[in-house]
Amino acid sequence: MSDNPEANGFEISNFAELERDPSRIAYFQSYFDLHYNDTFRYHQGTEEILGLLTQYRPAGDWIDLGSGPSTLFWSLALSGVHSITCSDIAPEALQVLHNFVCSDEIPSCYHEVLSMLSRPITHLADMRQRVRHYYVLDVMRPWPNFMRDRQYDLTTQFGTFGLASSPEEYLNCFAHLYSHIKLEGYVVGANWIRSPRLVTCEGRDNSYLSLDLVEHAATRFNFHLLYRNFVSIRDDDSYKAVIIWALKKRS
Repeated sequence: MSDNPEANGFEISNFAELERDPSRIAYFQSYFDLHYNDTFRYHQGTEEILGLLTQYRPAGDWIDLGSGPSTLFWSLALSGVHSITCSDIAPEALQVLHNFVCSDEIPSCYHEVLSMLSRPITHLADMRQRVRHYYVLDVMRPWPNFMRDRQYDLTTQFGTFGLASSPEEYLNCFAHLYSHIKLEGYVVGANWIRSPRLVTCEGRDNSYLSLDLVEHAATRFNFHLLYRNFVSIRDDDSYKAVIIWALKKRS
């Protein structure tokens, strides 16, 4: 995608008319089945993220950046959501998510999290009804013009900013996002630090990620830094740690 805001995204209004790559749909379906369909995976930082979402969960409109197929998983920790906007650079990821949203499936890890958070099973059905928009969106670039006046009470990104190639590109993600956050709005994020093995296999060395970089983002863009934590990951050959944080836009 170019730096022209007109070219950096679009809304999917009809998945049946969307041009998709079947191999990419299979990839995202496999990702969903591996990470969000079986039993809950502890010691990946997920417990901490869910706990943070239960604490910083303003009522209102929520956009999930880099949704992949997992937006509804994070919704299990939220309440007071009026609308959900799902976004990803890959339309195939949104197709897999949409298929799940339209189903009545409740994977075993969802059951575990609902129980962990003392939420009724109907909570997931309620969140399914609140999904309003699917946007193809590159968060590393200026957001598209059709989103110019759209602002959100809660923005989440789990993994997406950490795909930036450098600290400056990581900070640019906040610059592109800033005008779309309502005053007193929250941003909750987590970025996984890749292991040397994964960097060798796939590239995207993000060892630059640090708590100091999160603090720098908060200072540079005039956020209240509400929370930041470095969580080591056990028994995983792809990720060695995750940095989890929460910010609030100053009024």
